Amino acid sequence: MDSSLLEDIGLTKSEVNVYLALLELGSSSTGKIVDKSGASSSKIYEILDRLMQKGLVSYVIKSRVKYFEAADPNRILDYVNEKESKLIKQKEKIKNLIPELELKRKISKYKSEATIYKGLKGVKTAFYDALNLLKPEDEMLVLGIPSRSEKLNRFFVKFAKDRAKRKIKAKSIFNEKARGELQTLSENSPLTEIKYINEITPASVNIFKNRVIIFPESKEILLIVIDSKEIAESFKVQFEKWWNQRSETYEGQEAVENVYNSLLNSIRPDDEVIIFAAKPTTKRAADFNLNWIGKISKKAKMARAMYYGYNDTNKTRALEFKEKGCKTKIIPTQQTLPVSTVVVGNNILEVVWGVKPITFKIENKNVAEYYKSNFNLLWDQEAVVLRGHENIERNFWNMLNELKEGDEYYVLGASWHGKKDKIPEFYKKFHEERQRRKIKAKFLFVSGTEDIVNKSIFLYQRFGEVKFLPQGIYEGIQVNLYNEKVIFQIWREKEPIVISIEDEKMYKTFKTYFDLLWNSK
Repeated sequence: MDSSLLEDIGLTKSEVNVYLALLELGSSSTGKIVDKSGASSSKIYEILDRLMQKGLVSYVIKSRVKYFEAADPNRILDYVNEKESKLIKQKEKIKNLIPELELKRKISKYKSEATIYKGLKGVKTAFYDALNLLKPEDEMLVLGIPSRSEKLNRFFVKFAKDRAKRKIKAKSIFNEKARGELQTLSENSPLTEIKYINEITPASVNIFKNRVIIFPESKEILLIVIDSKEIAESFKVQFEKWWNQRSETYEGQEAVENVYNSLLNSIRPDDEVIIFAAKPTTKRAADFNLNWIGKISKKAKMARAMYYGYNDTNKTRALEFKEKGCKTKIIPTQQTLPVSTVVVGNNILEVVWGVKPITFKIENKNVAEYYKSNFNLLWDQEAVVLRGHENIERNFWNMLNELKEGDEYYVLGASWHGKKDKIPEFYKKFHEERQRRKIKAKFLFVSGTEDIVNKSIFLYQRFGEVKFLPQGIYEGIQVNLYNEKVIFQIWREKEPIVISIEDEKMYKTFKTYFDLLWNSK
C-alpha cells in the first residue's frame, strides 16, 4: 500500500505508522501499538493525541487501562474535506490581503516622487490638476474604487460631469460594495464605462496619462500623487488585466501537473521563465515541482526563481532549484508568498498550494509583461531608505569607503542639507579626507550658492571641479552618482531622507543627464 498518500494530506510518518498499526490491531493498549508501529514509547501518547485531534483515533477505558482504536477509514475523507474548507477560507483572506501588500510595495519604491494631499480641498486640487493634463477624447482610467462617503460621492459626481463637459472619457472599475452609490449611477457618470470586481482593494488608482493618484480607503482623507510614466504604465497593465481578464481554473494535484506539463511542452529554446516561488505544501507537489524545474531549465534559454523571506525553507528550496539549473534569488523581507506565479511567454500560472492545489492560467501579453517588469525590477534593483542627518553623513562616508584613489563621483543639485549660506563642519572634514585619498569629484551646485562655494576652495583646490545649475533645478534634492549607484538625498529640515539604489540602467540615465548639464555650461 502506498502510505505516502497519507503523508501528502498532512499526516507525519509516525502518525501514519500508528494509524495503520491500529487498523490491524483493533482495540489495543499502547504497548502493542509501539511494537507494531515502531514508534518511540516516549512519543506514543503525543502521536495518539495528534491523531485524536484529527478525528482518526479514539479510546475507551477498561480496568483503568486505555485501549485505542482507529476510526473508520472514511474519516480520512472527512479530515481532507475539513482541511480543504479551511484552505478555501484562508485563500479568500489572502486574496483580500494581496492588493494591499502590493500597493504598499509599489508606493515604497517611489516615495521620493510622491506628493501628498489631505482633506477634501486636497482631493479637489489633485483631481482637477490631473484633469488639466487631458484633452478632449483622452481617457481617464480608475481601478478599484471602494465604497465612499456621501460627501466624497457628491464630489466625484460633480467631477464626472465636469470631465464630461470637456469631452474626456473614463473607464472605472468599482468594488462590488460600491454598487448603487451616487457616483456609480449612469446619470451621474456621463462618458463613463463601469465594471465591478469582487476583490476588495485598499485604494483607488486613478490614471491620467503619466500621472497616478492613489486614494486609500481610510478615516483620514489622504491622496498620493505620483508623476511617473513607468508607474502609470504598470497600473495600466493591472487595469487591463481586470478589465479584459480571461482565465482558466484547475483544481487538484493531477490537474495542476497537467497544466504545468502543457506549459513545459510549449517552451521554446529562446524563452525565459520567471517564477515568483512558494514551496508546495505536500511532498508529491514539492517533488513534481522540483522535477519540472529541472526539465524546464534544460529546455528554456534561462529560468529564474525569486523567493520572499530569508527563512530555512526558502534557503533550502532555492538551493534545490539552483542545483536543477534554475537561477535563484531571495528577497530579504519578513513576508512570504502564499502563491507561486510562473510566467512563460504570454502565459501566466498562479498556483495556490495545498492538499488540493488550485491553478489559475491567464494568457495575456500585457499581464505577462507586467509580471516580467516587476520581476526584473526586484531581481536587478537593490534599494535602501534611511532617514535623519546622521544617516546622511554615514552615507557620505560609506560612499568614500567604496571609492579608491583616482575614482570620481558626481553630484547633481549639490548643497548642504538644503542650505545655501552656510557650510556645516562635517563637509569640511569630509572633503579634506576625500582629497587626502585622492578621490575626484564634479559638483553641479544649485543656484544661489555661488558666493559661498567660490570662497570654499577646499571643494575644488585639489581633485574637484565645480559648476552651477540654472535657478530652480534640483532645489531640495541632491543626487550622488558613483559605482553604478544613485543616491537621492531629500533635504527636509526635521528628517532628511537618503535613498540608495544600485542599478546600472538608472545610473547611466542620471549620468547622461549630468553630462548634458555639465557640458552645457
